[in-house]
Amino acid sequence: MITIKQLDQGRNNNFDLLRFTAAVMVIFSHTYLVNGQFSNEPLQKLIGFIDFGALGVKIFFIISGYLITKSLYRQPTLGSFV
Repeated sequence: MITIKQLDQGRNNNFDLLRFTAAVMVIFSHTYLVNGQFSNEPLQKLIGFIDFGALGVKIFFIISGYLITKSLYRQPTLGSFV
C-alpha cells in the first residue's frame, strides 16, 4: 500500500494542479457574483450550502496547512522553521 509520504516525494505531487484548479473555482464563482447572478452559481444551486469559490478557498487552506506542517517537520528546530 502506498502512503501519502511516498506520494509526496519531490515536486511530482500534483499540488500545482490542485492549486490551479482551486484558483479557477474561485474565479468561476466570482463571475456569477460580479454579474449579480450569484443565486445561479452551479454548485450553490445544486447543493445549496457551498459554492465553488468557498470550496476553492477551503482547498487552498487544506493544501497550505499540509505544506506548512510538512515544512515544520523537516526543520531541526522551531527557530529554523520560523
